[in-house]
Amino acid sequence: MKEKPLISIALTTYNGEKYLREFLNSITSQTYKNIEVIACDDQSTDKTIEILEEYSKKMNLKYFANKRRLGVIKNFEKTINLCSGSFIALADQDDIWVPDKIDTLYKEIIEDDSILCILSDAFVINENGKLILDSFIKYIGVDRNTDFKSFLFGSRFPGCTFMIKRNLVNYALPFPDDICCHDWWLNIVASKKGKVKFLNKPLIYYRIHGANTTGAIKASFMDLLNFYLQKGGKFMEDHQKILLATLERLKPDLTSEENEVIKDLVKFNQRKDKYISPYAFYIFIKYFRWFASGKSKFLKLMSMFSSLIGYKTVKKMTFFLK
Repeated sequence: MKEKPLISIALTTYNGEKYLREFLNSITSQTYKNIEVIACDDQSTDKTIEILEEYSKKMNLKYFANKRRLGVIKNFEKTINLCSGSFIALADQDDIWVPDKIDTLYKEIIEDDSILCILSDAFVINENGKLILDSFIKYIGVDRNTDFKSFLFGSRFPGCTFMIKRNLVNYALPFPDDICCHDWWLNIVASKKGKVKFLNKPLIYYRIHGANTTGAIKASFMDLLNFYLQKGGKFMEDHQKILLATLERLKPDLTSEENEVIKDLVKFNQRKDKYISPYAFYIFIKYFRWFASGKSKFLKLMSMFSSLIGYKTVKKMTFFLK
């Protein structure tokens, strides 16, 4: 029987001692056995390195200690570049994988040569491992679209659910400077150069806790309002950087329609930095289907209203609410 290909697990760590053993135990329990774990630690000050050393004696795990802090994005870039497998699964230090995660994703990704990234849904758990919801997609209130245009309007899926093909690395890396989300960028590039496939099955337990690097915003009025008031400006900056990176890196692949969409979204973010923004509201209505896709009617109205109110107004509101 032909041996199945090597699959690399790209793991980045930083002060992860609390949950790291539980995560690594879930890797040793995988039904797919031809696995290597490549871990890069970003200068942890707890027992993370000791745990990696311990597990390197139990499984095919190699770890590297960064000599200087790289941050999440560049640390993932380094880790991915160190992987030697034909396929690479991205991993966070605080999640738990179901035993057939790698096996399931592998079987799906090899069905179609054009699939560059396969990803799944996830169970959502709290810091103590208690189930919050059986679907990450429902938790954050987004659609399951995986086309290039949809990804231009926002990030949908956490990288810890991804398995990617080796050739996506050649297209997507190095990550553009200052982008906020490596997983968002990978989805943008994969959906333009090939396909992204969503598997409607939870294959990991995604942990929500206070120390999350990115975390997830629950699709409720108060959670989204609080996020918009506190971090709306940062989100617009991050969105802008992703859009500009897309224009620069993928320009030869873009259609005239896609160019128009990206430029409209760039203007949308620019015009939002005012007190009132009728032009941003116009762009929102023009692309309503993509801005509001997957959201409840109430949240669609909230999104529409927020597109009219410029972020300077939001800053004033935040000041008076303190």
